[in-house]
Amino acid sequence: MVQNPTITHTQLKAFHAVAKTGGFTAAAKFLGLTQPAVTQQIKSLETQYGAELFKRVGKSVTLTSTGSLLLNLSDRYFNIAEEAHHLLTSIMQMKSGRLRIACDIAARAFPTTASFRNKYPDIKLSFSIEDQTTLETSLQDFLVDIAISGSPSSHDDLVSFPIAEEPLTFSVNKSHPLANYNEVISSEIGSNDIILVSDNPLEESIQKTILQHLKLTENTAQYYPNTDMVIEAAANNLGGTFLSRREIMHDKRLKSVRINDSDIKRREYLIMHRSKENTPLIEAFYQSLVSKD
Repeated sequence: MVQNPTITHTQLKAFHAVAKTGGFTAAAKFLGLTQPAVTQQIKSLETQYGAELFKRVGKSVTLTSTGSLLLNLSDRYFNIAEEAHHLLTSIMQMKSGRLRIACDIAARAFPTTASFRNKYPDIKLSFSIEDQTTLETSLQDFLVDIAISGSPSSHDDLVSFPIAEEPLTFSVNKSHPLANYNEVISSEIGSNDIILVSDNPLEESIQKTILQHLKLTENTAQYYPNTDMVIEAAANNLGGTFLSRREIMHDKRLKSVRINDSDIKRREYLIMHRSKENTPLIEAFYQSLVSKD
């Protein structure tokens, strides 16, 4: 037995492969080595420590009790190595990476990302405008890295974080009679034409809650297929809408009037795949959105 033995990465890698694949031949194929080379690594490891790691029965092998204990350690070792790889890769991306962002409306893209762009000018940002269903599919298929939307996702493999919140408002053209006020009560909205989004199930649910809260009927509403059309309809004085200030702030034709007797909040969400939740680049983006600095 060698004095003060030291296990090598090559030995541990060979052991881990045999334990996971269940055989020397399968491990050799997995590692891209010859079967004798793998056998030699296991033999030298067992000899070096005077420990039997595998029970050999014909061409199959099973772990001994010592082998099972070592497998627990090798699992942790290689998991940490993989995490280190992802960490260093992500840090490298912070210097010259790319972030693909989907938004449900164009108005969210540039104002929302301004802080991140100023702090990380070397990160290339690309944008796409997609409806909620397409946006979520793009996240699930890893076609985009993150999404910014006025509605959270209900998919199990996607996570949504609120990044902005504001009181409910009624947005109208600046020539509209209600534009003369900074605040109104819900009863003052009832006699006005209301414009809503029709092709977004999550937004429809929010709108239904608003209408019920304000004791308004859906029969009085005009529906348009997406938020951009709703904004344009309101800007052309066809009625008012319950979009947030952030959603209409780019359009100087509109004014948002707060609904004083409503406790409903409009929110904006950052959505991502669960597997990307803790990556440094996306974490940095999230912090740029919620930072108070």
